[in-house]
Amino acid sequence: MRGFGLALAMMACAIALQTEAATPLAPATASAVRKAALRYDVAGIAPLPFVRGTVGREPTWMLLDTGAATHVATAAIVKRAGLRTSGAGDDIDDHAQGTLASTVTDLAHVALEGWGKMPAGKLLVIEQDGASLATKANVGVFLSPQRIDEGHIVILDLRVAELRIADELDVQRTMATRGKDLLGQGVRTCNGVFVIPARVEGQSADLLLDTGATRTALYETAAASKLLAPRATKSSLNGETPSGKVASRTVRAVRLEASDWQTTSDVELIGGKAPEGCTSDGVLGFSALRSCVLVFGPKRGQLRAKC
Repeated sequence: MRGFGLALAMMACAIALQTEAATPLAPATASAVRKAALRYDVAGIAPLPFVRGTVGREPTWMLLDTGAATHVATAAIVKRAGLRTSGAGDDIDDHAQGTLASTVTDLAHVALEGWGKMPAGKLLVIEQDGASLATKANVGVFLSPQRIDEGHIVILDLRVAELRIADELDVQRTMATRGKDLLGQGVRTCNGVFVIPARVEGQSADLLLDTGATRTALYETAAASKLLAPRATKSSLNGETPSGKVASRTVRAVRLEASDWQTTSDVELIGGKAPEGCTSDGVLGFSALRSCVLVFGPKRGQLRAKC
């Protein structure tokens, strides 16, 4: 079973069940120049990193979601593109604690504007509520940036709003523009999804690195969540995942720290808990990461990050 997460206007949480140690970034030579511009202003959706692209010949928005363990498309965009699906894909566990069945089509039908076509491979296909925010905004694909070009270094620069293939010189120059390390000791991966040790108002918390989440969110069972609960108020966000809506409460101006990085951001308190096999206290979301650069190595589990 493999999990992924999606949240439009609130959060995403992608989980995979195999746990392994994160490994250091290894050198690699960049392939042909590939880059895609990010957009944070897709109509009707709170700021998240989107790229423009096509499925077959059908235009659509694609969410770059580090909380996703694999690439996923909606059945609606696949049907409009006239693509065939075959067999049963992996089951998908999302943040609403739902398990979604999937079918499979070829990833090579997907192309990113400015980047080009994706390689042949597995693209999971799921049913999405026709009334959802994603459907209304024509968001048809959810891409895992750490798996977008395995075998090469990929930079996801959230401050510059760009996704690109890189070489070591580009990595060094880019990392030099950011002052604080996001990652310290104890980073772990669950089949390519990253969980980092952090502190929330001084309380330790393991947070899944999640650019598909509008805000940082904590499960109500987490110690850090209990610390914040007396400050929580009704949330203004409309959280949803493929299997349903997610209720939350908001805590304003929370101090977040990881390694030598710190920021202040609003945090959502949500019900439930992380799926088994990849424990965490919640997710570190896009609003806290918007000044960061994430560098994914050519092998799975390789990550550097500075903000």
